[in-house]
Amino acid sequence: MCWSGGKDSAWALRELRADPRFDVRGLISLVNEKNGRVIQHGVRHSLLQPQAEAVALPLRFLPLDPTASTTERNAALALGFGELRRREAACVAFGDLFSIKGRDRRQLVTAGSGLELLFPLWGRDTRALADAMLGAGLSAWVCSVDTDFLPADRVGRRFDAAFVAGLPTGVDPCGGDDEFHTVVEWAPGWNRRVWIKPTHRIEAYNFAFAEMERRSRDADASPHDVFGRFARLDRVRGYVDGHLAEDLNAASAAKVAAMSPTGFSRYFREHVGTTLPPRPTTVRTTVDRGLPPRPLASGPSHRDEPRRERPLRRVAVSATSPGTLRTSPCRTRR
Repeated sequence: MCWSGGKDSAWALRELRADPRFDVRGLISLVNEKNGRVIQHGVRHSLLQPQAEAVALPLRFLPLDPTASTTERNAALALGFGELRRREAACVAFGDLFSIKGRDRRQLVTAGSGLELLFPLWGRDTRALADAMLGAGLSAWVCSVDTDFLPADRVGRRFDAAFVAGLPTGVDPCGGDDEFHTVVEWAPGWNRRVWIKPTHRIEAYNFAFAEMERRSRDADASPHDVFGRFARLDRVRGYVDGHLAEDLNAASAAKVAAMSPTGFSRYFREHVGTTLPPRPTTVRTTVDRGLPPRPLASGPSHRDEPRRERPLRRVAVSATSPGTLRTSPCRTRR
């Protein structure tokens, strides 16, 4: 999976993992070899490593020289993607939405690699796609904008319903024409939240970037925000302690928190980093640690179930170093 750290990459990965035809084995990110920042997004490459850990995949960086000619950069890309094929990858996936120019560029630099190209989000209704992302709890910051389309002060803002609603006419809701880019803190399927904050704005040529840094989960909590001080969650935890033998009733938990069910679900997801789990003991762990829940040691696990044979194709196999790659037989649907 070609990984930028943005919402489209995160959602494309989610789609691939939900498709039994594919086995995603790694991430590959294009970075500026001069400053170590992700191409177009402008975030430091070090922010992508905790993202890779959150999705439990190895991450490989493909450095590019921004001062090189287009021909030289394409040659470097072709070499990098060719290496994936030599590592037995069958496919490489991209998060492109509808840009013919972008798709043609991907095809050009992978033409001689032998890799099949996948575009899991291609042709989607981008308004519906943005709504689906936000409805599922995806949390992201706007990290760069093209100032030919958007004012510079749009960087450093949350990618949320208000941001999408405020986009000028002609700007795609998902930034499919590179009008803006994002960096993700959490998306469905992640095992933890990567807490990030914008610190200041950088403007260069016709682009504006937000400098992003790691942060603690309660660093920006307001003293007037009772959820930031976990008052509401403490009440929910008390309710959970008294109902450990039952499935959690979200409406009851919301009532304890003195919020509407919808509002509580949204607030829980935003501040804890995951959707509300149905099992009370899992909720208690989640509330205590502020992290997405892990399977309980005493409960059944998918690892205990017999492995079902299903056709697989490898997608973007890459690793941090050549010695870390594990291989296994690859089956393809006929």
